[in-house]
Amino acid sequence: MYVCFVERDRVDGKSVRLVQAAGWVAIGMGAVHVVVAPLERGDVWSQVLGDGVWNTFTLKTPSTLSEFERAETFWTTFGSWGVPTLVFGGYVVWSARQGHRVPGWLGWTLLAWGAPLVIVLPASPGWAFPLIGGLIALGDRRRQGWSPSQDPQWPSRARPRRFVKGSADSPWLREQGRAGMFAGGKR
Repeated sequence: MYVCFVERDRVDGKSVRLVQAAGWVAIGMGAVHVVVAPLERGDVWSQVLGDGVWNTFTLKTPSTLSEFERAETFWTTFGSWGVPTLVFGGYVVWSARQGHRVPGWLGWTLLAWGAPLVIVLPASPGWAFPLIGGLIALGDRRRQGWSPSQDPQWPSRARPRRFVKGSADSPWLREQGRAGMFAGGKR
C-alpha cells in the first residue's frame, strides 16, 4: 500500500480559468434568478404581501389564473435553482482560486442533466447548465496530463513521496517530524 503526501493541488492557468469561468456563469445565472425574477413578478409579490406571506403558495395544481401566476412566481424565485446555483458557482470560483481540483464528474453530471433540458426547452436559461458542466469537465480533463514532478514551480518539499506504509523510518517523514506515525509510533 502506498501513501502520498501532497500539500496542495497546483495546475496550469488555463484549466483554472476554465473552471473559474464555469463558476462565474453559475453565479450569474443564480443572481438573475435571485434578483431579476422577483422584480419581474412585482405585481404578484404585491398581491402576496397584501394577502399575508404565511402559507400563500401551494403545491396543489392551479385551477385559476391567479393560482397559476402564484405558482409560477414561486417556482421562478424561491423554488428555483437560483440560490443553489449561486452557492455552487461561488464554491467553484473559490475552489479554483485556492488551487483545489473541482472534480470532472460534477461537470459531466451537469452536462448530462443540462443537455436534455435544452433539447426539450431550448428557449430557456437551461443552456447555462451544459455550459457550466462542459467548462468544469474540460478544466478537469486538462489536469489529467499534469504531474507535480514535471512542474518546475512545484515546491520541492511538497512533491509526492511514495513509501510502503510500514516504513516508519522514511527520511521525508523524519524531516517532517512524522516518523513512526504510520507504524504505531507517536503522533
